[in-house]
Amino acid sequence: MLRVVAARLSADRDADDSVTVLEYKTGTKLKFKNRDVTLVEEHVSCQCQCRVREEHCNHLQRYNAPNCRCECTNPDDRTRCLQESDIKQWNPDTCLCECNEVKECTTGTYFDRNYCRCLKV
Repeated sequence: MLRVVAARLSADRDADDSVTVLEYKTGTKLKFKNRDVTLVEEHVSCQCQCRVREEHCNHLQRYNAPNCRCECTNPDDRTRCLQESDIKQWNPDTCLCECNEVKECTTGTYFDRNYCRCLKV
């Protein structure tokens, strides 16, 4: 089962951390070089957030925040698509009606996604 929420970073801070710098030359042991201070990002807290967010929705969708999902806003397109199920299928992820099969066309023709077949140029 796909989880619709995930823990996401909600606060962080920069912290200085002391590190030991070692030198290594092939065939020799590690040799102490110096101690240094480096800046590291420290994660302070996280919170549960939707995996799918509003910015994931396309222009044919609206965001349903309580259910963490994008929903199609073009039900009429879906209905028309289902009436052409012999050559087309509804894609609920993109809210588009797509050809069941996309074919390569011969020279002088092109694949028309409205009719799902090759047409003359």
